Amino acid sequence: MSVNNFIAAITAELICSVNNNYNDNYDPYRYGEVIVPDKKKSIKENLIAQLNSRGYYNDFNNRNFAGQIKSKAFPYSDFFYLFDILEDENSKELLIKIIAYRILGHTKVKLPLNKPSLWNDLKTIEMHQRKDDVVSIGFMNQQLPYIDLEFLGLPIKLYYSAIGVNVDFIIKQYEFHHDDIHIQAEPGDVVIDAGGCFGDTALYFSNMVGSTGLVKTFEFIPNNIELLNRNLDLNPNLKPAIELINRPLWNESNLEVFFIDNGPGSKVTFEYFNEHTGKTKTITIDEFVQSSGLEEVNFIKMDVEGAETNALLGAKETIKKYRPKLAIALYHSTKDFERIPKLINDLGLGYRFYLSHATIYGEETMLFAKV
Repeated sequence: MSVNNFIAAITAELICSVNNNYNDNYDPYRYGEVIVPDKKKSIKENLIAQLNSRGYYNDFNNRNFAGQIKSKAFPYSDFFYLFDILEDENSKELLIKIIAYRILGHTKVKLPLNKPSLWNDLKTIEMHQRKDDVVSIGFMNQQLPYIDLEFLGLPIKLYYSAIGVNVDFIIKQYEFHHDDIHIQAEPGDVVIDAGGCFGDTALYFSNMVGSTGLVKTFEFIPNNIELLNRNLDLNPNLKPAIELINRPLWNESNLEVFFIDNGPGSKVTFEYFNEHTGKTKTITIDEFVQSSGLEEVNFIKMDVEGAETNALLGAKETIKKYRPKLAIALYHSTKDFERIPKLINDLGLGYRFYLSHATIYGEETMLFAKV
């Protein structure tokens, strides 16, 4: 393992970055306007205000990446394995940038997507949104405007945020292209869309696979499903290829799950609690594929709020049998940067690994794998 190469690369990146002082590396679309600390409030109160403005803090689950770092030392060892098995230098360099960003923050490290074209694209998207036609999603008072993606040459209509449209349909988070390597859903593919949320990715994949393909999208939070179905209904040309499975993915089927429906900010647990507003049961990808009679699976995308490792464990037989292209979210936990690629690599199927990142901040790091 090239631990020395990794340490040399991250050390050099940190040394080169530590004296930077960027004031144009903050995304107000994601985090809102910068909050100036109130001198009358305590440090804790100001911190909570900052976290609230960035969508990190709530009563149920602090999703802030920094909250996962329990010790004073940054867990470098979580990244050694991935650095070593990444196939191309571009992916290795990107990983080093991502780690440096997470250590030093947005004033010190710029990720590759921070270019004028990013901000121009977001402004263009906003121009095409209908601000007089919005839906509330039941999370942090957020409202999503209607948008027709015809201006992008796409036959898709939906209620969605500007940043979401940019990530899914312009940056194309679930595609990897570098040199002669291309990993994406293709015409006729059967796609597992793990983490359906508002239906945006189901529509993206349906457009990619065409009338000869299938998209199996997994979502179980009622508020999310309500908007997902509304978005699918706006697209009768794409809806027939999409099947909704309203159960959470895990490594074991039929485990009871309790939740409070708060859209993207829902609380989900295996432990019973009095305040829960709904319950359901888990399913594995392996069981779903077998019970539904699928004869092939060509592409698996996973972005399931930190449940990726368990969902992959429940998909091992499907992966062994069909060797699908994979696009798996890594950014929910530092541990995922090691355990997810190791889980896939240990299957011994000859997968090659690549990395992408679809924002200028710490979220939306994707591992791509292809045999």
